[in-house]
Amino acid sequence: MNDLYLLDGAPWQPPGGLHRALAYGDGLFETMRLEAGQIALLELHLARLTDSAQRLAIQLNEQVLRKEILQLSQQLQSGMIKILLLRSGERRGYAPEPDAGSHRLLQASASLPVWGGSCSAMLCTTPLGSSPALGGMKHLNRLEQVVAAAELQPAGCDTGIMCLNGDPMCGIDANLVLELNGKLLTPFIRHAGVAGVFRRYMMEQLCPAAGVSLQEQPMTRQMLFEADALYLTNAVRGPRQVVRLQAEGQWLEYGAGDQMSQLIDRMRPQLGVEG
Repeated sequence: MNDLYLLDGAPWQPPGGLHRALAYGDGLFETMRLEAGQIALLELHLARLTDSAQRLAIQLNEQVLRKEILQLSQQLQSGMIKILLLRSGERRGYAPEPDAGSHRLLQASASLPVWGGSCSAMLCTTPLGSSPALGGMKHLNRLEQVVAAAELQPAGCDTGIMCLNGDPMCGIDANLVLELNGKLLTPFIRHAGVAGVFRRYMMEQLCPAAGVSLQEQPMTRQMLFEADALYLTNAVRGPRQVVRLQAEGQWLEYGAGDQMSQLIDRMRPQLGVEG
């Protein structure tokens, strides 16, 4: 006899093979910015997805996925494309079924967030948990970010910064870049947080070409408070300048930063950003 489900009191059957993703969040995702039919950082998105799939032992047919992305890109031209890679399986228990397959779910949206710009932020009280096995991956288990995001509206802030063991690690949905004493710094992403595609683009392509170093190192609250400029970066919104930060009962204000301002001027033509 098949399992019986009630969804809001009505009989329901989960789509075939998606039980694990529904029950455990057993999967990965990528969210990409699309302009004029092109995804500028596509190769970095696919590289992260491939690496994470290997770490979790989820099957991925990259060639088929590329064709599906191209198809959606040509239809949509401008907006966002989200990829969900889900491990298939229907048996109970946490252990994956041997040789379990996977499903690709692609979502296209014509909505295109503003690139760059500025925002206010707060230092969230919701902490990140340490997990070396999952650090850096964009997996589906995002409950820490969900809880942290609930802090924003009462505080009147656009977004938030999350900490690991009391030290700033990342934004709720972005990576953290500081300009401090003429240096660009970003926290180590090992035990928590997502190793962002835009962050990798800055570290491996943009900054070396501009003769600038973006150093990955441990970050402290004091460094956050003393920074000359503070940015939150991701592949969809690009670099957002934090102009005000609510932390420990006070508001801190930040400038644009000399090095970041110069780098932002280089980004738009490289990435084909218009919006």
